[in-house]
Amino acid sequence: MTIEKVVVTAVKTAGTNHAFVVQDTTATTWAGIYVFVGSAVPTVAIGDEVKVTGTFATFRGLEQLSGPTVTK
Repeated sequence: MTIEKVVVTAVKTAGTNHAFVVQDTTATTWAGIYVFVGSAVPTVAIGDEVKVTGTFATFRGLEQLSGPTVTK
């Protein structure tokens, strides 16, 4: 799955499972997804506009992308 022109709105680097959240800032309701990167430290910052390609999955009832490739 690929999503483009989304903005990073949160980055999680605490602990051993790292991730970030991207959101479509043009949506009138919240339209975002959790991007799980595992033990790697995310290479994005809040406010970055990115393209993300990854595997869509549901983990503990929440939707996420895992194994992402990120392009700024």
